[in-house]
Amino acid sequence: CSDSPRTKETAKLLGLDCPIAYSSEIRERNYGEFEGIKWAKEEKKYEAYHSDPLIRPKGGENCEDVQKRVLDFFGREVFKSQEEKVLVVSHHNPIVLFACHELGMPLDKWRMLRLGNCGLCIFTKENGLWRLKLWNSLSHYGLLNFKPLFSDEANVPGEK
Repeated sequence: CSDSPRTKETAKLLGLDCPIAYSSEIRERNYGEFEGIKWAKEEKKYEAYHSDPLIRPKGGENCEDVQKRVLDFFGREVFKSQEEKVLVVSHHNPIVLFACHELGMPLDKWRMLRLGNCGLCIFTKENGLWRLKLWNSLSHYGLLNFKPLFSDEANVPGEK
């Protein structure tokens, strides 16, 4: 589990009877000087940080940095685990960047994958191949919680 307070709370709410290890390696991307800024108010000003995987804010990380630390974590803690099943509680960027790597997607396509808050993703290893079994399931919230994913840009019929 990421060592950030919100992921610790999520892991606790799951109520699983298992040990939890916390790691800074699967924290959300560090935006450096832009941490804490409400980007929605000035979206155009920060657009490059959402689209260019190589741009790095002063004092922060780019997508390559995040992907490297996440892959290091998975290689050491998940792929080599003696447990049959491992749950990872993390954030949007680390999960999306891990998925890009496992799916063979170049980093410049990272924004093609959307992940909602508490979206469930499942990867399984079958015959030596990692497979994406589930992506961004929000069914545990009920259908009303899918509406924020259907924005105008999604072109969903009947939605305004």
